[in-house]
Amino acid sequence: MKLGRHKVQGPKLGGWDEVDAQLRVVGQCDMDLEALENELTEDVNRLRLAAARKAARLQEKRDQAIRDVTEYIEARREDLGQTKSRVLNFGVVGFRVSTRLKIRSVAETLQKLRAAGMLACIRVKEEPDKERLREYSDEILATVGVARKVEDAAFCEPNREAIRGAA
Repeated sequence: MKLGRHKVQGPKLGGWDEVDAQLRVVGQCDMDLEALENELTEDVNRLRLAAARKAARLQEKRDQAIRDVTEYIEARREDLGQTKSRVLNFGVVGFRVSTRLKIRSVAETLQKLRAAGMLACIRVKEEPDKERLREYSDEILATVGVARKVEDAAFCEPNREAIRGAA
């Protein structure tokens, strides 16, 4: 333990026995501080575990609600009409256009990307960069072994203000 510099005007302690007693105080304080830190760590760990249990139940409840909503809107898709979405009291449901790229053979696509001079579409870890590939036409993608697949993906967005207002 490093002590700050003080101008010595004479010792407060009257002898080695008092020094020894103060060392005991320092040691006891150190041990008490360590005990407090350990207790705090145990409390935090208990709280973290309890929160994780609650969060797991909430996450499962949320995931099930999303599965139920998705199943319903997929079965009743025609009800959404041309807008492909529906505004409800507590949010919006519907379908969004989602574009995915399907690469038949990574090795073959990498080779073709290099040959086509499309090096910016290759990530450092030697995999095709789907984000960059999205910028190219279907014809160019076909030459490097990539096919574009466009599909509607279900979504749901809760309206938090409305939910708070209903609570």
